[in-house]
Amino acid sequence: MTEKQKILASRERLDRTLASPGLSNEDSIKSLVKNQLLRSPFPGTEGDLTNVVENRSKEVSNFIDMLRSASSGDNVSTKVSRASYGNWKIKQDTEQLRVMYREGPKGSPFHTLLAEGYADGPIDICKLKKEIPFTISIHSVSEVTLITS
Repeated sequence: MTEKQKILASRERLDRTLASPGLSNEDSIKSLVKNQLLRSPFPGTEGDLTNVVENRSKEVSNFIDMLRSASSGDNVSTKVSRASYGNWKIKQDTEQLRVMYREGPKGSPFHTLLAEGYADGPIDICKLKKEIPFTISIHSVSEVTLITS
């Protein structure tokens, strides 16, 4: 499989995942977030966990909606996300990387940048040394999210 085919297959897989019912339902997202938090060492109380789950679920839901808005699919949730998040503009589209951006609120100097593609090298957290599809979302200068699939 060529690089271009790998990237296209990865993008199609991401689009299918974003369109899945498990990521379209708010309760499903809360359940996923809660299960992940319960697997990690959580130093707080049950009340703290509930607040963290609520806040993190909203963040995850917004991030998924943003990814859907940049998706190439034509399903209903993609159209809704595009309407709420605006249109993405492609800045660069190569075999290794696609960079898209969308303008921030009118008069604001802040824009959202979305980069997706392949990284061929070690990932310190996972200690993996193979090609890993990734999506990076830069929400602000201080906040960067990396999703590997």
